[in-house]
Amino acid sequence: MEEVRIFNEFGNKMTDEDYENNEQRKSGLKGLASSELFNKILYQTTSMSNALFKFMKEKSEVDIEDLSQLKNILDNIYSNAVDIKIKREAQGKFRYDILRANINDKANKHALMINITESEKQRSYGLGYALALYGGMRDGYDFEILFNLDTLDQIKNSNEAMTIINKVMILKDLWDKYIS
Repeated sequence: MEEVRIFNEFGNKMTDEDYENNEQRKSGLKGLASSELFNKILYQTTSMSNALFKFMKEKSEVDIEDLSQLKNILDNIYSNAVDIKIKREAQGKFRYDILRANINDKANKHALMINITESEKQRSYGLGYALALYGGMRDGYDFEILFNLDTLDQIKNSNEAMTIINKVMILKDLWDKYIS
């Protein structure tokens, strides 16, 4: 498919004002539609289809040969949008957990993605990372356990994480005061 063509680009169609006030447009067809009304309907739908087709063709970088390819592209756009929404909700949750704990400026900046390096932005840093920093951990087993837990619920449900928090006094105090 090269493109979706616009129907009646230059021909006999209703003005926007007449179309807005047209009784058949408002209540549906009852009998024959005027050619001006029908042309306006087809013009509007094909104009939108044309714009959407051009956008998808440009963004997908795929030659769209038939409608099944078009459907696949739309399915991918939808599933990617859902994935992005889920990721944003998860990021919002662990950022909320970090800010609520008020651990320290560095952790809060990571939660809000303020003044952090590009490489740090590649990984979302959650509450476990903030706790590890607060507890003075930079590497090792305990750091790895906490680093991989982003939310308060993940930490509460991890026996290993709770053991670490309970054995590091500064984390235990913070946990008891702000988080638990």
